[in-house]
Amino acid sequence: MIWTLTGIRAAVARVLLGLAFLHVPILALSIWFRGGDILLPASCAFLLAMGALLLYLRCGVAIVTQLVIALVLIGQVSMLVYSFAGHPWQPDTHMYYFAVLALLAGFCDWRPIVMGAALTALHHLALQYILPSAVFYQGGSLLRVLLHAVIVIIETAFLAALAVILGRMFATNENSLQRANEIAERERMAGEREKRQAGELGRRAEALREIVQSFRSQMERAMAVLDRAAETMQGGSRELTGTSDQARQQMALVSEAADATTRGIDQLANASGQLAESIGEIGRNVSHSADGSKNAADLARRASDEIEELARNSENVGAVVEIIRGIAAQTSMLALNATIEAARAGEMGRGFAVVASEVKTLSAQTARATDEVSGQIHAMQIASQRSLKAIRDIVGAMGEVEKVAEAIAVAVHEQDRATAEIARQVQLSFEGARRGVGVVGNFELMTVRSHDAAEQLQEAADALAAQAHSIRHEVAAFCTLVAAA
Repeated sequence: MIWTLTGIRAAVARVLLGLAFLHVPILALSIWFRGGDILLPASCAFLLAMGALLLYLRCGVAIVTQLVIALVLIGQVSMLVYSFAGHPWQPDTHMYYFAVLALLAGFCDWRPIVMGAALTALHHLALQYILPSAVFYQGGSLLRVLLHAVIVIIETAFLAALAVILGRMFATNENSLQRANEIAERERMAGEREKRQAGELGRRAEALREIVQSFRSQMERAMAVLDRAAETMQGGSRELTGTSDQARQQMALVSEAADATTRGIDQLANASGQLAESIGEIGRNVSHSADGSKNAADLARRASDEIEELARNSENVGAVVEIIRGIAAQTSMLALNATIEAARAGEMGRGFAVVASEVKTLSAQTARATDEVSGQIHAMQIASQRSLKAIRDIVGAMGEVEKVAEAIAVAVHEQDRATAEIARQVQLSFEGARRGVGVVGNFELMTVRSHDAAEQLQEAADALAAQAHSIRHEVAAFCTLVAAA
């Protein structure tokens, strides 16, 4: 425990207050032993002690408290000296003044000592003249008072100097202690700051390690996702490349097939045109045949002299007419076959070629039959001159032939319209096929571009995988460096 000046003065004040209260029973015993009245002196001593105590409790070890304690102690000692009046020990009790002055030096202040010495001197001088027996045994003496005064002055001077020295020393020590405490407090606070800083650094380091660990985990997850994405892109780019290669090959085949289809439709269009021309030629021939029949009827009317010969040849004319009818029927059937073949449009228009060939053959037969009819009509004209009745029959027969020729013309006209419609549809098919070829060509170009894009995607996926590997290496090196730091 380190004593401070205030602490020493407080301890001395408590001791002296205890001594003041102890003086009360001592004084009472002293008076009782001499057979005196103890109430008033004991009460006064107690009141003095109580007053000093209350002042101490109120003001602490202030200078006023020290001075009051000095006054109380000197007063109680004076009452104790007076209680021994007329007793041989009375001079010995004077030594208690010196003891009290020495005790007052415990305050380490010269003022209580001087106060006690002054009160002692005043007590001796005043009672020397007022009541000498209260001070000295068997009467007082001025020389004895002066002697006591000199001794008190010497002691007071020494004790005051000692008190001043002790006060300064304790004050210096207290200041040093205060500075030491301040330094120790600063050191303690600095130590606490260092501890807090060390703890904070530790927490920061731990937080940094946790952040690095979290960063490493997050980067590992991100790199895993990036690797999977790169692998997926590589696989998708390879699959896209293979698919684009297959599509390009298939589109090449489709383009060749479309070109072949276009060429076939072009040939079919040409065949349709030829068929239309053939049917037109048939129509013209049929018209000519109808005109010939009319002319023959006119000739028959004018050639009445050939009626008999015409009658003989009428059966041949009927046979020729039947041939013409058969030819017309076959032409109709061939027209129907041509329509069916045009609808089917199979094997690149070969059906149209066959139909065209058959129509040409029938046209030739029709021409030959027409020639035969012309000859028979000529014969009938010669015979009509011989028989009017025969002319009438021939005229009727030619009317029938005219009707058949008109029917053939109508049928041929219908066939011509059907053939024109077929040609138009074939032309539309040709144009559609040509546009389809253009679309196929564009799609083939798009397939080539898709293949190029797939190759670029493959290169990007490879670069992404390489970059992901580099990032993983850099992150691992960074985390290792931070952890080491």
